[in-house]
Parts: sequence; C-alpha cells; structure tokens
Amino acid sequence: MSRLRRHVPALLLLGLALASLMLALRTESVSGPEQASLAGNYFFRDARMTLAGEDGRAALVVTSGSAVRSLTGTALKLEPVSIRRSGPQAWELAADSAEVPGENADIVAQGGLRMTFGPAGDWAATARRATIPPDGTSITLTGDVHVHKPEGGAGGSAIFGEHIILEPRGMTARTDQPVRLRVGDFEFEANGLDAQIGEQVIKLESDVRSIGNP
Repeated sequence: MSRLRRHVPALLLLGLALASLMLALRTESVSGPEQASLAGNYFFRDARMTLAGEDGRAALVVTSGSAVRSLTGTALKLEPVSIRRSGPQAWELAADSAEVPGENADIVAQGGLRMTFGPAGDWAATARRATIPPDGTSITLTGDVHVHKPEGGAGGSAIFGEHIILEPRGMTARTDQPVRLRVGDFEFEANGLDAQIGEQVIKLESDVRSIGNP
C-alpha cells in the first residue's frame, strides 16, 4: 500500500498529460481550415453568387443557369447569366455567358448582351461584350454598342460606338474612340465623347461633323 501511495502523484501527472494531449488532438481535428477552396472540376446548376465591395457590403448579385470550372481551366464559366447591382443608380445586365477569371478579377459577359440602368431603369444598352469590375461601379461595353432611352423619352437620344464606358451611379458615358450621337432628328459623328446622360449634357471631343438634320 505504501508503494502505491508513493506512485499516486506520478500517476496523476501522467493522467493529466494524456488528457491534455487527447483534448489538443480533438480540438485540432474539429476546428479544421478557416476557408474551403474549390480548385476546379466542379459544376453547379442554378448558381447564385454575391460579390462584396470594398466596404464589405453586397455589390453584385450574379445568377446563372449553370457554373462550371474544370481542372484545366482557371475561369469560372457561367451561362446564361444575369448580373444585378443594387443601391444608388442600380443596374441589371443579362447575357448568354460570362467568365470570372479569378478572385477580385473583372467579370466578362458576352452574347445577347442587354442592360438597363438609370433612376427608374429607363435607359438601356446593348453590346457584344461587357467588362465589369467586382464592385460594379462601371461597365465597359464593346462591339456594336448602343446606349439609348427608349422611344418616348429624352427626344430619342442614343449613342453608338465600339467602346463606351458607362458609370450608372453618376449616369455618365465616355469614350476616346469614334462615336455617333443622335438627339431627336439630329445626328453627329466625332472622335470621343463625354456625356452626363441623365442631364442630357453631352460633349463631343474632336472631328465633330453633322450627318443628319431636319
């Protein structure tokens, strides 16, 4: 009995050490990684993705019939796709397909591209391709771009070009490339444009020429 009493402190220390080790192993296995990473080769149907702006709030909501990423590719491919930005001067865009190359990368949408924007969604735009930053503050439209207010508003105003940058929040459109402008029955061509389209204030940059008037 005296021998057992002498070994009791040592047995208690050993038991505490084993309990601490088991607790540490159990904690490590439960906690796991903080983030999950999908490296590739996956497919989603009826996908929905929310992109946050610099303030951490939701900036863009992207919905798609399918989202695919293969092991051999780096971009997330969406088709068809709808992209919506909420908040001041919200806008909405739909296209046949889009690609998201990676984290914090621009979204590139193309095919059957159509967009609405403005305080009441009363302005429209079509193009072959749109490049959109993650915060959705601007949209670069390229290829057969047509920005207009549907018939019955703003005297039939419309902008045509191959490269136009829209900023829906400020209701601005700009380009440094050839552009055609129609206001009512008047039409002009120029190299470059800077427009406050919400206020119908439009500045044509250079080589301005009239191509139609009553």
